[in-house]
Amino acid sequence: MTAYRNDIDALEARHAALEAEVADRTRERDEAARMLDEARGRAAVELREREAPLRRQRAIAIMIFLAVGSIMTYGLYKRFHHESDGQKVLRKLEQYENKMCACANRACAEQINQELTNWITDYSKNADEKPDPELAKKAADIVTHYSECMTKLMTYEGQNGAY
Repeated sequence: MTAYRNDIDALEARHAALEAEVADRTRERDEAARMLDEARGRAAVELREREAPLRRQRAIAIMIFLAVGSIMTYGLYKRFHHESDGQKVLRKLEQYENKMCACANRACAEQINQELTNWITDYSKNADEKPDPELAKKAADIVTHYSECMTKLMTYEGQNGAY
């Protein structure tokens, strides 16, 4: 029985030694992992510091590219999308037409009509371009539709009262 006890003692001793060795190896592994993480962190910082001027240069180049592109686009737009005064007048009349036809009561119609009257008065002071016959016809159509919308509002409220 003593031999058995010695075997157990020997195995327990071997087990304890292996446990201690595993603990030491685990500490070594953890220390190596920590050192590796620190080294990777330092390398990443160094890389960012080396690349920072390049990133700034790239960002400046992109901003310049976007600014030049915007200026060129605006220039091309102005060059090829030039509206005559007559076209601007048509666009303004269409805006007033849309506003008038969107009105729901007489007060709104009167306000829009006053705005249009004021705009026409101001515009006619500075107008020196002879109207194009085609644009004049389009303007007449717009004003006709504007008048129809206004008449509906004024007539309805005059006969039936407010909405």
